[in-house]
Amino acid sequence: MSTNNTYFTLLDLKASPVTEGTAFLVQDANVSDGTFFWTPGNFTGRSDDENIIGADSMALNVGAWVRQTAGSISFQQSGTGAVIRTVQDALEGQFVSVLDFYQVVDGNNFLPALARSLAASSRVFFPERSQGYIFEPGSPITLTEDTIINFNGQRIISSSAGIAIDLRSTESQTARTLTKNSVHGDPTIEISSAISIQVGDIISIQSNVVPVPLHADRKRETRRVLAKVGSVLTLDDSLNFSWDMTEPAVAAYVYTPVRLTTQGFNYSCPQIDGTTDAYVGLRISGCIDVVHENPQATGVLPFTRTINGSYENIYRWGIQHYYCIGVRIVNPSYIAMSYGTGAYGGTRSVREYNVRSSYCRHSGCDMGEFADGYWLEGIDDDSSGRALSSHACFNWNANKINVRSNLLLSAVRAIGATISDGKVFTAATNADVPHNDAGAPIAGYEYLYSAADYRYENLELVNPARTIFDIHQRYGRRAFFANVRSIDAAIDSSISVRFVDCAFNTAQRATPPVNLIATPSARTAQAPLLDAVLNTGVYEINPRSVMVDQSQGLVRCYGLMARDVAMNPFPCRIRVHTNCFPGVSQPVYVLGRIKLVALVQHENAGFFATQEKWWNFGFNCSTGAGSVFPTEAIFETQVNNAISQSLGSVTWADTGTGLDQHVEFVSTIASDKANPHYSLHYELELVNMGQPGI
Repeated sequence: MSTNNTYFTLLDLKASPVTEGTAFLVQDANVSDGTFFWTPGNFTGRSDDENIIGADSMALNVGAWVRQTAGSISFQQSGTGAVIRTVQDALEGQFVSVLDFYQVVDGNNFLPALARSLAASSRVFFPERSQGYIFEPGSPITLTEDTIINFNGQRIISSSAGIAIDLRSTESQTARTLTKNSVHGDPTIEISSAISIQVGDIISIQSNVVPVPLHADRKRETRRVLAKVGSVLTLDDSLNFSWDMTEPAVAAYVYTPVRLTTQGFNYSCPQIDGTTDAYVGLRISGCIDVVHENPQATGVLPFTRTINGSYENIYRWGIQHYYCIGVRIVNPSYIAMSYGTGAYGGTRSVREYNVRSSYCRHSGCDMGEFADGYWLEGIDDDSSGRALSSHACFNWNANKINVRSNLLLSAVRAIGATISDGKVFTAATNADVPHNDAGAPIAGYEYLYSAADYRYENLELVNPARTIFDIHQRYGRRAFFANVRSIDAAIDSSISVRFVDCAFNTAQRATPPVNLIATPSARTAQAPLLDAVLNTGVYEINPRSVMVDQSQGLVRCYGLMARDVAMNPFPCRIRVHTNCFPGVSQPVYVLGRIKLVALVQHENAGFFATQEKWWNFGFNCSTGAGSVFPTEAIFETQVNNAISQSLGSVTWADTGTGLDQHVEFVSTIASDKANPHYSLHYELELVNMGQPGI
């Protein structure tokens, strides 16, 4: 039965054997009069002898007497006891105004107010304020739960260089050492201590190795923990890199990730021409499912953003992401920024939609430090220095593009990329585009290029001031073109693919790496039939004999190499004439791609089989140095007939002081069956990678 009792001292109330109903406490000199309901629940650590009073006969984790006042409880249905709530409880899950947490002692700095707001609630709102909100770079703010910050389009202003707002998830493990080497493609790692690591945590593996030295992108990889057995962690995806315990500063860092959404972030960067100090509006570290709705980042014009000018190292970022997984940037606007947004430290899966940018150094999200996976869906860019650019990353994709770039189409330093569906305009001249980027990958990282294909699809390239439209392709293995047109009313311009940063530029031509496969092709070109001519034991392919109107950078032909040769093995010596490009008397560096299709018949059995192989080779016509790259593909029938083909080293000859240059190599065909007869067909592509005057 419910009871109603009156007590005149706090001690009497505590000693009461009744733990139900209502109690009235009056006339105690040290406690305010009040009405208390007996309320079941866990009140451990909350008893204060004023609002929450424990009973002597009952543990606090079972229940307590709770004061009933309008100021201490939330609305409850009639007849039910209510639990007192702190201010923290009342604010939890509610949007709070950052102005409500501002203090006079903060001066003009709103960073402490934002920190207090986020400590009180996971929902923070910026009210309208005509003068904006000034932030002095300071300590990072740690987020412990999923958070939404509505910046409401209010200006966020940096008071000085540095990071205006630095938000991060809890870093639970710092600098854990690797206790076992991990191989590229391995889904597991082993670290020194995994006691506090939970499934779902973010793990960032880092070292000071710079796989491609030119741009100083350090080795980074970010994954989520899928399972844990002892100190062995199974990751949600296989590793992009191989990791060695002896690498300099190699370590693993672990974050307990939270989700973050920003709405209407509006960063206003001060005028910083003439300084290399970095200004960052917002940095986010160790989070998952990050969403930015309608962000803006605006610098001060004029903004010097030339490639080789004195302000090359000006750094303005709107938003940076480090060690994050899953980032969506919706309807961003960037003006006069170095980078509107950036993703670094191995950040994974970045998607950017409907970008508007102008007068920036790089347009779109800058992917660096081997961030993995970028998808750009829609960009309208005007007068940016480098449109569609990135630092070292994996799997970079841009679709639905409308770009007016001051200097060049792309500086995408990606391991694998696709650019499709749109138009690119440049007013630059041939001389405006530098070709001084050089820096081959360091030894041991050749495996990165196994998936380094570039694809260009459904593009119109408009370049009225140029005689050639360069696509600066970094870290590329092969380039594929589909429905790509170079358009100009006055000049029939061609497309040239330049492999920079992967040893196909002037500084590296002498010793191209043998691990790369480079097969770019320019505009669709007619491929004429051209049978090889046997001349003193050499099968010669001379494209000049059937010259057609093709682009300056590409020559293609195909035909019969040899027929019904009864020799086993058959060493077919092949000579390809290289000075066959229209308008160029002597090419500088040639990339070649040859497909050889061998057919073998056995006269005593009537069996036949075929084998098709593709090879790629590079050749420096000025030094005579050449390399055969790995086999690209093999297709064969009736494998039991054991056809084998191999390609020997490339040699060079110059007959008549530059009048007739050619490369030679030997393709050896063999079979383990009796009395084989061989026929050999070929397809050939030659690409001039270095034309005089460009």
